[in-house]
Amino acid sequence: MQEIDPDATIAGRHRSPVAQPTPQAAVARGSSKVLIGVAAALAVVVVGGVGFFLQTSRTPVPVPAEPVVKEPVVPMAPPVAVPVAPPVVVPVLPPATSRGESDILAEKVDSITVTWFVPNPDILVIDFPNLTLQGQSFNRMAAFIEKRDLTREHVLNDGELADAIRSDNSTVETYYYGHDYRAADIRHFYAAVDAQHIPLSVPEQALRALLTREGFLAPDANKAVISIPRVGSDPFVDASGRQSLLRHELSHGEYFTNPAYAAYVKSFWSSRMTEADRKSFRGFLERQGYDPANEDLMANEMQAHLMNTTDRRYFNAPACGLPVARLNSLRSEFLAGMPHGWLRNAIAESKPKLPV
Repeated sequence: MQEIDPDATIAGRHRSPVAQPTPQAAVARGSSKVLIGVAAALAVVVVGGVGFFLQTSRTPVPVPAEPVVKEPVVPMAPPVAVPVAPPVVVPVLPPATSRGESDILAEKVDSITVTWFVPNPDILVIDFPNLTLQGQSFNRMAAFIEKRDLTREHVLNDGELADAIRSDNSTVETYYYGHDYRAADIRHFYAAVDAQHIPLSVPEQALRALLTREGFLAPDANKAVISIPRVGSDPFVDASGRQSLLRHELSHGEYFTNPAYAAYVKSFWSSRMTEADRKSFRGFLERQGYDPANEDLMANEMQAHLMNTTDRRYFNAPACGLPVARLNSLRSEFLAGMPHGWLRNAIAESKPKLPV
């Protein structure tokens, strides 16, 4: 007996009867399928085109730039403060007083003093507390005006001055123990300093200011400046040495400012002294560093050593190369013919004590 599928039975009971299609309907269904396929294809084309358009018209993505490599930042060093030299302060030397020889010798203060010499008020005395400050103030002037082997037209710069002092077998302190210069020579010196643009030291600037203040740079000034150090500046500058230096330098001041005395000294040097006398003095003075070719200087230094140097350590007959008898004869003759004045009186008093 044939089995019956219950499910198939149920399906059959619910299925509706379907009519058979006509040939026209079949054609129509085929055309519809064709149209649907075409439409589907068009849709695919359209969608693809739109997608392609969107894809090609999209804003380009920028290519990432190369990464910027930053140089390491080195911290700046703090600015270095450039030291500024303090302004040079040139001391103002004290105003000049007026005193005589004994009062000047009695000076004991530890500072510079300035004095017009009472017996001859054209002589300015600068009293230094030590040889160092005196040398720093005057050595360049000394080299220019009267030192041997140096031109009278060239001012030495610092290096040249140091070399000249060494060549003289001296130091700043002993280049000269005392100084003396006439106003005309001082003016010549400062004119050369300015022409050569030589920078002066602070002590030199202070000296120049003092000499300007006291009238030395006036065109017609007939003055002299001298200087000495205080007792204790050097073994040679004890009381006797200081007294001898002061009298020696004062006689130079008299020679510079008293035309009658200068004329007498020049006449004595050229006429009353023999050639042998002059040769002896010239040799002695050259050994002391003086310019032997300067006749005015030779005559001036002769009178200062022969008649106005009272300490044997600074001058004596053997050092000069003259016999003692000849030295004494020259002294007597010189004093006998001197013009009257304070220096003649001072020499007459001191002559018996002059060294031989």
